[in-house]
Amino acid sequence: MKAGRSKPVSRDQVFAAIEKITASGGEITYASVLEELGSGSKSTVGKYLKEWKESQQPDWQPRVPEGLEQSAHSFICELWSEATKLYDADLSLVRDRMNSVEKSLTNDLEYSLRKLDEAEIQVEELESKNDLLQADMLTLHAKCAGLESALVAAKEENENLRQENRKHHADIIRATELMTRTEIELAQLKGS
Repeated sequence: MKAGRSKPVSRDQVFAAIEKITASGGEITYASVLEELGSGSKSTVGKYLKEWKESQQPDWQPRVPEGLEQSAHSFICELWSEATKLYDADLSLVRDRMNSVEKSLTNDLEYSLRKLDEAEIQVEELESKNDLLQADMLTLHAKCAGLESALVAAKEENENLRQENRKHHADIIRATELMTRTEIELAQLKGS
């Protein structure tokens, strides 16, 4: 149908065109009805096409067959039972995974605590060495005022030890922070 060709059509004409399309096995659409009519506006054809489609809807409601409600109930109960089993299995897997993570975190925490203890021992040893070196340095200074160059070397050694001490101290701080984070994560896992 070309634009501009819109001769008014009646309800009977639209219904007759629909019956003809249906009889030939065609699909009922705006376009197919307009083509069959050869004229008419989309709004007019649409109004009658809608009326025709509504007239094709059944007025009755289907009755639920006997036993269907009980079968549906049984099916839902079985489905719920299976879903519960799957949930329990999933929950068991989650618990196993949480236990594994907890064990791993506990091992990590124990390792971190051992490293912290080792670092503290090293710090104490270094502090003790540092104290001894300072005492030796003072004694040597008093006894050997002429050995100034040896004293400078000892001071440099002392500074190196202090830097190592700071490094170990920083390691202790990092280890302590790691231990704290690990304890928090462990507490969160236990709380979950």
